[in-house]
Amino acid sequence: MTKGDLRYRFSIYAEETGRCKKSGCYWSLLHLLVSIPDVCSALEVEDRADRDKNIGERYKSWCWKYLATAEFDGLDWWDARNAVLHQDLGVQRESARYRGYVFSPPGGPGHKLIDPASMKLRLDVWSLANEMMVALERWFDALLEDSRTLACVEKYLPELVRARLKEPR
Repeated sequence: MTKGDLRYRFSIYAEETGRCKKSGCYWSLLHLLVSIPDVCSALEVEDRADRDKNIGERYKSWCWKYLATAEFDGLDWWDARNAVLHQDLGVQRESARYRGYVFSPPGGPGHKLIDPASMKLRLDVWSLANEMMVALERWFDALLEDSRTLACVEKYLPELVRARLKEPR
């Protein structure tokens, strides 16, 4: 498997990211972005039966390795994911640095800025999308250096959701 093969298999994510950006669908884009570490980290699990275990730990670990910055680390990604996908319902916040997140389209007051009044972190969704695409490239590189993890990913890649625009005849 090559980096080109991995890019091809994940092209639906890159293409959908581009479509969301082009059409201004930042809320849809945000949902897509917080799901990508779930997908990638699940593909690394050797035994399919274990995919429902340690989801949070896998997610945070993936983000720490490929996405983390001083302002927005693996715990913050996990908290933001839960805020977006679960509206913080029944999910305990793990990062105490921020009281929450404000997601904005491009052109707002900035990216990764803390609102002093609310102590919420402002995140530009377009910037997050750019960071996620770089993280995927980092992950591809790491996979190519780790044959065991790459073997797991290769094994489960056929199960990766694919868009099929036309049914075969």
